[in-house]
Amino acid sequence: MTTGNVTAKTGPQFFTLSQDAPDRAGAALALRIKDTIGFGDVNGGSVPKLCNRLVIEQFDDGHVGRYPDGIAKDNKHAREAWAHYPSGRIDYSKDIGKIPADIRFKGQGREKEIRNT
Repeated sequence: MTTGNVTAKTGPQFFTLSQDAPDRAGAALALRIKDTIGFGDVNGGSVPKLCNRLVIEQFDDGHVGRYPDGIAKDNKHAREAWAHYPSGRIDYSKDIGKIPADIRFKGQGREKEIRNT
């Protein structure tokens, strides 16, 4: 088995939130987390194991993801994250329901549940 790093070029908009490229929303959120609270010490084991239910709600103009039951053995990391394409805003919170009042998602939310074990 060979291990190592894989380097690939990304376009200048890779970390920019765009409704035309919803598959890149995770990259924009990862950059926001890196620039604010960070990801914890991945070598020291301070990153929580994600083994609880994750619920993703997709709207016509954005996404909301939340761990409604919390994250196992953790109460300080983000439990909810959202991306709103028209405003270009993306954020996260350790508390559920903290999406700013001026953010209104369009359309009926389509929910998908993911169980991590």
